[in-house]
Amino acid sequence: MTSRAPVDPDVVALIADATAVLDVDPNATADEIRTREARFHSWMRGVIEPKLATVPTRDSSVAGVTVRWYGEEPHTGSDVVMYLHGGGWLAGDVDSYDPDVRRLAAHLGLPVVAIDYRRTPEHPFPAAIDDCVSVIRELQHSPHRSLSLAGDSAGGNLALGTAIAVKKESIVASMLLLYPVVDPTAFENASYTDNGADYLLTAEAMRGFWELYVPSDEHRRHPSAAPRFADLEGLPTTVVVSADFDPLRDEDRDLATRLIAAEVPTIYLPNPGLTHGFQQMVPRIPAATSALARAYTAFSLAIRTSSPTPASLSASAQ
Repeated sequence: MTSRAPVDPDVVALIADATAVLDVDPNATADEIRTREARFHSWMRGVIEPKLATVPTRDSSVAGVTVRWYGEEPHTGSDVVMYLHGGGWLAGDVDSYDPDVRRLAAHLGLPVVAIDYRRTPEHPFPAAIDDCVSVIRELQHSPHRSLSLAGDSAGGNLALGTAIAVKKESIVASMLLLYPVVDPTAFENASYTDNGADYLLTAEAMRGFWELYVPSDEHRRHPSAAPRFADLEGLPTTVVVSADFDPLRDEDRDLATRLIAAEVPTIYLPNPGLTHGFQQMVPRIPAATSALARAYTAFSLAIRTSSPTPASLSASAQ
């Protein structure tokens, strides 16, 4: 892609400053990596909008998995969103992603539940996806009008994998996938060649994430781990969001193409000038703020126009 728009100048400055903040230790433990990533994401966001502090939250457990609820209490008329955080299946949790989920709940005006799924390397595949599937199957029996999924990066992978796993049960009404991880075989893509070293997420890091998450080669083509090899027919309305300066750009574009070919209602939002992880650049980077607002608006439209699933109607009647 020789004619693409340049990296947003504010993002260029952020990347330059990040070298002094993101202290990469190749011998760091998993907990040290998690602490570093949480600190780095907090630094990227900058000053969080005070209004987000007013979003009510409560911690609880669903299907034995720790979750955090945002916004109003769900009821039979609620469109509920289940959020799955990124972090390469290794980092991230409900605390480090708290500002992001608050922002999503505030924008949508809907109850959002963030899932603290098990992470690698302590719990490789299929632990995380098992947690997500167990939670959404439990949620279908709670008060709601519809259930939707959202996630970023590895969380986008889990959201898509969850929807694939429960597709025949008609649980999920719509999805928002922010630069999702889709394909463990994509390292020869042009986007890895173009963007694999200088734009925060590296090819080396993605190889490491995949190796920790799916250490068994036989699982690298399992549809719940690698949606690149899944049958996408019958999935709900899906919003796919990509960033031009992201190693995952090409697999995200391919995902949108395959969804459309499978006759899945699809909104594809590419973002020139931005990198992987731009959700954590809000509100610090204006271009990221605008891109995320577009994604949220498209997701809100998808939720509103998706008919209640049979499972949700049954749950509402109970």
